[in-house]
Amino acid sequence: MSFNLMEMVKGAISEKTAAGMASVLGTDQPSGEKAADLALPALIGGLLKKSSTVSGASELFGMLDVFDGSQLEELDDAFDGGAKQDDWLSGGKGILETIFGGNLSAIVGKVAKTTGMDSSTVGKLFSMLAPLVMGVLGKQKQEAGWDIGNFTSVMAE
Repeated sequence: MSFNLMEMVKGAISEKTAAGMASVLGTDQPSGEKAADLALPALIGGLLKKSSTVSGASELFGMLDVFDGSQLEELDDAFDGGAKQDDWLSGGKGILETIFGGNLSAIVGKVAKTTGMDSSTVGKLFSMLAPLVMGVLGKQKQEAGWDIGNFTSVMAE
């Protein structure tokens, strides 16, 4: 049942999606990818920490009913501007608040310092990545038929 969440997330990002994400961030694609490479482990680390408690795991597992993987089918068009992009970023902010709570600013600040990007840009990057990560987990839940026990076991690995 083991899988590499980081690789699965990276595998879900097409060239078109990467270009769209970079455009939203106001940067070039290589810089955006470098920033994502730094932000993604922080995001996954937050998920792992949140899922290490019974209540946190239950809350995250419940979110996988909404983030069921269907978001991945629209990923190439998620960052073309307009309502889809706004919905994506808004959903990402909600996920981040659930995962990090009051610690989000500090985490964003650390990644911003490392990347040289400003905090608002890095915050936007986290908001783009969060629904993607949850979508990958949701898709895995659907395909593998996870229950809460499977989810917590996989997250504990």
